[in-house]
Amino acid sequence: MSNTIQMGDTRIIEGRYCRVTRSVLQVTGNTCTASFDPDWIAVGSNAPDASPTDKLAWAIGNHPGTHFLGMLKTDEQLEEWVACKDASIRIAKCVAAGGLANPDFEEELRTGDLDPSKLRRSQLSARLYVVMWNLIEADERRIVESMKLNWHCPFDNGLGLFNTLLNQDLGQDFANCLKPRHVFKANDLKRNAMLKRKSHKGTLTKVERAELYRIIDSQVPTPNWCERFADVCNALARRGHAPIATALDDYGRAIAALSDTQIREQCGPANNARRQHSYSWVNGRRLQGIQPGWKG
Repeated sequence: MSNTIQMGDTRIIEGRYCRVTRSVLQVTGNTCTASFDPDWIAVGSNAPDASPTDKLAWAIGNHPGTHFLGMLKTDEQLEEWVACKDASIRIAKCVAAGGLANPDFEEELRTGDLDPSKLRRSQLSARLYVVMWNLIEADERRIVESMKLNWHCPFDNGLGLFNTLLNQDLGQDFANCLKPRHVFKANDLKRNAMLKRKSHKGTLTKVERAELYRIIDSQVPTPNWCERFADVCNALARRGHAPIATALDDYGRAIAALSDTQIREQCGPANNARRQHSYSWVNGRRLQGIQPGWKG
């Protein structure tokens, strides 16, 4: 993971809800082979008799997947994986709480280990994933069949579709750091939130839609399953499918609520400490800002 690491070197990287023990097995030149032993607080359950809420929480908390660990080249990437896993588990805890107060969060807020704005984003994300699942359940068969009719899909049922959407939404946030180079532009986050809000209000112009797709394409892989899912649901709603139309309205409101929060945090003068800043990933190293000459 680094040419300064010796064989047998072990490091524990620990987050709030997750920890990974990394052990170097072999060093060859400037590269090394390492093993990873991850452990995290499990939320929910994937047992056959588990409640839908427990199954949703379990699915969310299992992203990003452990398969990413074998792709890591630096400890910085491992730290990013732990941070992303912590964020997913916090969202899963919000889902499991069902909108009720979670004693864990109350203690973290009291001690200052959790920023209230971060908890608010987690709660809004939890709400988004719950209504996403409700939208799938509005007519799982027709939605999945419509998607399979139009594209080669890596899923055969609603839960598989949900996991595919989660993998893109939660897994891709981490996967970007595995690229030889990747740029996160803070201004794009604000603009993306504004355009998504307009999109779900139906007021997006053609030029703005092209801009939204450009921003999305720079951050998510192809194919974009979230966009395909939304397109299919919109098409079914236009054909008069009332349950999907109702669930789609809830989905749009959940996206708008999360987008509004992101806009306030990026634009509000009082939120400078919470505002996200641009950064770049270069060969496994995270650098502040956009590197000279890069366009993203």
